[in-house]
Amino acid sequence: MQTFEIVSALGRRKKPVAYLRYDEEAHSAEIEICADAQIYQVPAMFNGFLERGEYRIDADWTLSWISERVPPPSRHNILDILEGAGLDDYNPYELLIAAEGRCSQDDFFLREVSDSDSGEPRTAGERFEYSVVSMKESLGEMIARERKCAGLTQKELAYKAGIQQSMLSRLERGQVNPTIETLQCIANALEKDIEIRFT
Repeated sequence: MQTFEIVSALGRRKKPVAYLRYDEEAHSAEIEICADAQIYQVPAMFNGFLERGEYRIDADWTLSWISERVPPPSRHNILDILEGAGLDDYNPYELLIAAEGRCSQDDFFLREVSDSDSGEPRTAGERFEYSVVSMKESLGEMIARERKCAGLTQKELAYKAGIQQSMLSRLERGQVNPTIETLQCIANALEKDIEIRFT
């Protein structure tokens, strides 16, 4: 399960107005609108839900919202779009994630969070995520190099590591900060040891 904040790029606080939870195995997602969100703060499609006092948007309505934000499978250059997103097959959820939820209709975007970031305080023993910006690109390049040396495609390595191909693609491009757990899965799939140093 991946969790994303739905955030407006307008304003300085960038506080989430809702959360999108994507179940990769079931290929479905649901949206939970934040209890303090106001009608004028959320994407237009959410207004009817808030007016009725509903904060949970089911999988069907969530897919409708996602489908409005990603190119349709019938688009003439869809293969180029999929290649740019690091995808082999059309998947609206993965396309949304690859584009960080951005579209020309509004100023909302997705910001991925770990389970411990979604409103619950961090506790000892939870997975540690590093965010050293200067390391991201070189780490992604290193993973891409090791993958190619192993003769694996992104799809093959993602499958062996048990992660989504779009996540691996973004990691190799330096667009995400992976967790230690994710790095360990990739290292295992590449039959490599992982060593993390703080200098």
